[in-house]
Amino acid sequence: MDDERSHASRRRTLTICGVLLIVIGVPLLVTGIVKFTSTMGSPPPRSSTQEFFDDPAGTMDRDNARWDADMEAKKASGLGGMAFFALGVLALGVGSSLVTFANRGKLARYTANEVAPVVADAVSYVATESAADVGAAARALQGATPPAEVVKVKCRACGSLEREKASFCSSCGKPL
Repeated sequence: MDDERSHASRRRTLTICGVLLIVIGVPLLVTGIVKFTSTMGSPPPRSSTQEFFDDPAGTMDRDNARWDADMEAKKASGLGGMAFFALGVLALGVGSSLVTFANRGKLARYTANEVAPVVADAVSYVATESAADVGAAARALQGATPPAEVVKVKCRACGSLEREKASFCSSCGKPL
């Protein structure tokens, strides 16, 4: 009784931990996908060399520096998205494994209770439907002629039994 309560407590704990990991894993996974895909857009156009020569005030350098900073931020966001995605997948996997492990016995009992009646019905059906055929086969075998009796001949040299039509002994090789 005490052991049964202990198992029930463990199952409940594993199920709760598994569900919590799943609940944590789903937002992490979604956040990772959103962060990673947000970096997939095409970058803004960079200033060309011709524009650089036409820009005596040097504003192009500031624009290019800003562009480089934006690209670095996108890379970092993409890597962060991959990290969130990986953590989400890990949490979902571990959580679903815990829930499955905790409830494996219940699942096996449920499956056995669902399958056993079907198998019993199938066996019963096959037995009742084939009973007439089995009976007919048994009656046919009873009426069949018995196998012919095999006559054996004893070898004079060694005493082994041989078929009636044999010319030589299979044991010693002498003529019968």
